[in-house]
Amino acid sequence: MFSVAVGFAIGLSLPRSFDLTSRFLIGFDAGVALYLLLVVIMILRSDPDRVRRESPLQDDGRVAIPIFTVAAGMMSLGAIVLWLRTASASASIQPGLLGLLFVTTLLSWLFIHTMFALHYAHEYYAEHRGQGGGLRFPGGGTPGYWDFVYFAFTIGTSTAVSDVAVTSAEIRRTVTAHGVVAFVFNVTMIALTVSIAGDAISIK
Repeated sequence: MFSVAVGFAIGLSLPRSFDLTSRFLIGFDAGVALYLLLVVIMILRSDPDRVRRESPLQDDGRVAIPIFTVAAGMMSLGAIVLWLRTASASASIQPGLLGLLFVTTLLSWLFIHTMFALHYAHEYYAEHRGQGGGLRFPGGGTPGYWDFVYFAFTIGTSTAVSDVAVTSAEIRRTVTAHGVVAFVFNVTMIALTVSIAGDAISIK
């Protein structure tokens, strides 16, 4: 919630010369960047035993977190599409605009899969699973955050993981939803890239 508040405050504090879309994207980027920084710090400070103890407490709900993650990513993409239409209507695409679109897209992608990684850790170590379960990692041992990050980002890039077995119906449902979200996001970004390239060629 702190990251949301920071992003909201930054968006509101921008000069009036920034339009609503610019405020949204910059505020979103600031909030997500801060959140990702805090998550990285948490991961670096957490050994597997700490993950096992604390991850069940770091998820606000089995349904709320995935919905919030998907909504944030889709809102960001919607803002990008809206801004691209505006740029196309004015027959110009500025380098600063392209840079902001790239940063927003990258942060959205990182945000979605990071949230799913934390959610996998929560589901794996949820109290009703005891010492953990639902995923079987190679090599045994107690999985840490980096294991769940690997699992989530591999699904985000290839929608499949060959060396980690899913052994519970609950996590299997989450993986299915994650794969669909990743596919839609990736396909949308390909379409937007083609659109940007087409606009750039037509302007030249």
